[in-house]
Amino acid sequence: EFRRVLFRSSAGDVLAGRTEPASLTGKYVLIGSTATGLSSDYVGPDGNLLPGLDALAYSLKGVLEGTTLSYPATSVLIEVTLGMAAIVLALIMDRFLNAPLFTVGSIGLFAGLWASALLYLHFSRVIADPGYPSLFFALVAAGLLLRKLQEARLAARAGISEKEQEVTELRSEERTSEL
Repeated sequence: EFRRVLFRSSAGDVLAGRTEPASLTGKYVLIGSTATGLSSDYVGPDGNLLPGLDALAYSLKGVLEGTTLSYPATSVLIEVTLGMAAIVLALIMDRFLNAPLFTVGSIGLFAGLWASALLYLHFSRVIADPGYPSLFFALVAAGLLLRKLQEARLAARAGISEKEQEVTELRSEERTSEL
């Protein structure tokens, strides 16, 4: 296990010769200009506190073993593609769905963006952040939904005006017939 090869010694002990040189043979040595970062505690992936030096050592181990997560330039391309696909789907949904179904579809598509990024991370160990695509999609979907609601409100007002005009005409006819 990696922990067994972790050896702690102060720089002062090494420089003063109080540390056996053989104890450093075959080991990676982490040197810092101050001890502040090394003495801090960090929360590890399991939720337990991890001393700063251990956190640095485990980070170095991950880099050397190639087990760290990465965020390559292709992730940006994936994020932009996800965002554009979500916007195109929002436009298609806008054309064929009424406001309540559009809202449900938007929530599903939003959840799908996050799920696809998590699946991509799980299978490739590469990070693709769905934050910006989700934000852009949410803005487009909100705009489209507001337009749908405004159109529905205008149609309702037109219907009310039409009914009011019919009532006015019926009252006019009633008055005419009474005379």
